[in-house]
Amino acid sequence: MSDTTSYFLRFRPNSAIDGKGFFVSALVGAAPQGQPDDATPWTLQVDTGSCGIAIGIEKLSTYYQQQVRDQGAAALLVTYLPSKNEIWGWWAKLPVILFGPDAPPEQYDASKFPAATVSVMVADYVKVNGITQKVFDGGMMGIGFHTDVATVLARNPLLSASAGGQSLSAGYVISPDGIDIGLTDSNIAGFSFTNLVLQTGSNPPVYNGPAADLTASFNGAKIGPIACDLLMDTGVQDPMLFTETQEIPQSFYQTEDGKSTFATGVEFSIDVTGTTCSYSFTLGQPSVFTPPGFLLMDRQQPNSSLNTSIYLLGGYNYCLDYAGKRMGFSRRAP
Repeated sequence: MSDTTSYFLRFRPNSAIDGKGFFVSALVGAAPQGQPDDATPWTLQVDTGSCGIAIGIEKLSTYYQQQVRDQGAAALLVTYLPSKNEIWGWWAKLPVILFGPDAPPEQYDASKFPAATVSVMVADYVKVNGITQKVFDGGMMGIGFHTDVATVLARNPLLSASAGGQSLSAGYVISPDGIDIGLTDSNIAGFSFTNLVLQTGSNPPVYNGPAADLTASFNGAKIGPIACDLLMDTGVQDPMLFTETQEIPQSFYQTEDGKSTFATGVEFSIDVTGTTCSYSFTLGQPSVFTPPGFLLMDRQQPNSSLNTSIYLLGGYNYCLDYAGKRMGFSRRAP
């Protein structure tokens, strides 16, 4: 690792693993010089499980609002799981400035803070549970990589950012305090890395997370190890196991209103292949890794996948080195 520059972006004060997640501030779609500068600074939730910024069109400058609406009618852009909330709007290439809680009011100078120009999901409205239409007043900064390489580089603002006139390398380290954008010898020290996995037959190429083995036990019964593709996902509180549910004993979970959740008292152990990332927890017993719940999602195909939830960061820092096509973990908790 030869890069020597990074930028530490602190999370907003309302950020917490056991709260609603991690948040940063951003100015999206600020008008070019000579146009009314009326874009609204907005809070974005940091989500390693998706790729791309999502923001309401009203937060852009009027200059870019008009350009975006000129594309035509709003279209379905994404459906989030497990909520099934749909975002309807447009994709648009926009300037983005990221800043932490210490940014001076009304001073969002792109030369001082991390900035990038990326394709942004501009929301006209959201359909809650895919049904009820309402104004999109949320905000998301997806910094994941689970789509084709060209799309990842076009949408993920942390992989093409610059700060202070210097380009930052395509990677980041995330901890409960913030995001270190750009990788250096110093900020990746102590991490154990494993390669991302090239999806078989993908063209253009798509990289997935490494394999992980999940085992679970409950009242003397045991399942696994289940081989899973790992999705590091700070955008959700509850982990999600996507697998064939008929392979899971019914005593391990309950289903209500079509939603299956693992029972209190189920013990989990998760090992990420090729790294030192190994952790365990029991639902209902407090620990740095224990989430409020754990969802079981039916998948009628042989391969399984695991969304970690934000609680993996209760004991580990996480690094994505997208330029090197690898991810890494560094343990903090004993």
